[in-house]
Amino acid sequence: MRDPSLPPEANSTRAQELVTLAMESVGLINDVVAGAVTAHTEKRTAAQQISAVKRNYEHLEIMMAPDIYEVDEESVSDNWFAETAETMSKATAMNDAITAGKNYYNSNS
Repeated sequence: MRDPSLPPEANSTRAQELVTLAMESVGLINDVVAGAVTAHTEKRTAAQQISAVKRNYEHLEIMMAPDIYEVDEESVSDNWFAETAETMSKATAMNDAITAGKNYYNSNS
């Protein structure tokens, strides 16, 4: 059994669940950038939308970066999230949302 203090294995059920949840951030960023009126945007002021875009693209950046942790006194780098996103054909959408979110934030803050 895998140590529960470690991140999930790439492409495990848990990793797939986390990638699916992260797609909510992609949706929020895309909705705000497109100016769409959706559940993500309709009750937020412009300032709240800008802040939400920043939080969400930063979260995606963190998730797409490799995890560094110790196993038996040895440093291990694991990119389980990005590998799972790639397998699920979601990595491009996430990277595009990060870029769009940064551009939107920089243009509107």
